[in-house]
Amino acid sequence: MALVLVARQNGKTLLCRVLTLYWMFVELVPMVLGSSTSRDYAKQSWLEVIEMAENNETLALELGRKHTRLQVGEEVFSTLAGSHYKFGATNRRLGRSLTVHRNIFDELREHADFEAYKAAMYAMNAVRDAQAVAITNQGDARSVVLDELRESAITYLETGAGDPRLGIFEYSAPAGCDPTDLEALAQANPNLGTRIDPDAIIGDAIRAQMKGGETLTGFKTEVMCQRVMLLDPAIDPEKWHACGTDTPLDLALHRRQLALCLDVALLLAMRSISTQHVILLLCEI
Repeated sequence: MALVLVARQNGKTLLCRVLTLYWMFVELVPMVLGSSTSRDYAKQSWLEVIEMAENNETLALELGRKHTRLQVGEEVFSTLAGSHYKFGATNRRLGRSLTVHRNIFDELREHADFEAYKAAMYAMNAVRDAQAVAITNQGDARSVVLDELRESAITYLETGAGDPRLGIFEYSAPAGCDPTDLEALAQANPNLGTRIDPDAIIGDAIRAQMKGGETLTGFKTEVMCQRVMLLDPAIDPEKWHACGTDTPLDLALHRRQLALCLDVALLLAMRSISTQHVILLLCEI
């Protein structure tokens, strides 16, 4: 499986369409299954794949007179060589009753559970050379499938432990970089300077940096393709890290200025200790 992460508006969906045509007209695989966040989005990509094939003189020669079935729920695009392309929404029925040779997961970040992922992936179990491609922007706390696959892929790269068939191709800005750093933004946006206007993206970065909180978090997720663990943290982890020092501090000079408060949630699930200078959250697992 190939996991591809890149910021928005950088041609993710177009790449999926080109891949589909390659699988159908070059590799001649029997079944390609595409999926997206909704059936409407998946069908739109399906229709655009058909249009690309029909408008290409070489590919059009490989299409029969009835290469497209449009009946709702049974839509399929086929070639004379017997390759078929179907689509579905992200749900637990995705790929069931099919034997799938190539799988495309568009916007994997929207998979909030493993139901659709498992349904489509297990449809490839009987195909020895099956391949899946998941292409997405960075996710948030609800992106459980993306988080698990990305963590597994990085763990394998760093330690050699895990599934060697899971590849990760990530375009993201370096951790801790300035959101207005154009070179860092280019690492997450291959289309910067072509489809994406540098001035516009820098303007968005400046506003996000000034606003902070969820606005900055949204910019880091959508444009910098960075995984941000907290949407609106009370303490900025990057600024907190920047304040660190290897030199021991003499806390005796500050003890007379320190006030300590203990607060316990009603269900005892969370306790917080706050001081004039520091807030610590202790959560029971």
